[in-house]
Amino acid sequence: MRFDNSEIKDTGGLLDPGAHVVHVVDIRTEEFSNRNGERRSKAVVIFKNSEGKSHWEDFLLLDTCLWKLKQLSVACGISKDAKWSFEDIMGKQCRIHIKKRTYKRKDTGETGEKTEIYKFEQVSSQNADNGFTDPQVPMDDPEGFGDPF
Repeated sequence: MRFDNSEIKDTGGLLDPGAHVVHVVDIRTEEFSNRNGERRSKAVVIFKNSEGKSHWEDFLLLDTCLWKLKQLSVACGISKDAKWSFEDIMGKQCRIHIKKRTYKRKDTGETGEKTEIYKFEQVSSQNADNGFTDPQVPMDDPEGFGDPF
C-alpha cells in the first residue's frame, strides 16, 4: 500500500493536558486479553473539541470500573439514576479535564507516560462549544484514580 501525504488531511491533533469542552464523537467496544490472559471488554470513547483536536479514553466494562462511565454520562446530561446506552451520549457535549502521568508496569517494570481524563463536568450554556481550554488546571489527582498498572 502506498500513501500520498500531500492528499492526507491533518485531523487536528491530540488535546493537551488541561480542561476542554468536547463532544462525544465515537464509541466502540473492544475485546482484549489482560496480562493474565483473561478476556475483558472495554469501551473506547473518542472526544473532539471545536478545533478538531481529539482525545480517546478507555473504559473497562467491569462492575468495579463503571463509576467512570457514570461520571461521563452525568456530564453529558443524563440523570445519575437513569438507564442509558452509548447511543444516548453520542454527540453530547461535556468538559473533560486531562492530565499527563507517568506509570510503571508491575509485570515488566517499564515506565511510560500517558494522558488520561481525571474529571468530567457538564457544560453550561454560557460556555458551550467555545473551544474552551484552560491549561492552568491543577494536574494533581483530585479524584484518586491512582495508577492502574
